[in-house]
Amino acid sequence: MEAACLPNQPTAKYLAKLMRRWRREASLSVEDAGHILALSPRTIEGIEQERGFNAPRVLEIALLALLGSRIRDNTPIDVVRR
Repeated sequence: MEAACLPNQPTAKYLAKLMRRWRREASLSVEDAGHILALSPRTIEGIEQERGFNAPRVLEIALLALLGSRIRDNTPIDVVRR
């Protein structure tokens, strides 16, 4: 069950999509992604399984920064943030 989001907070589904896209495009394992983000591999797996994250805005900003121009200049994320 997903916790209620504050207005304009990224949803668990959106964060999962961002995380999977970043890991796929960077060819990162769960362990490598955890090391880069200073999160445990289990936390990364939880995010990808849409269990959410306790600081969704911070994670969203980090993932968008890591994806960089690929978000701005290429195919947009196919899950609209609401």
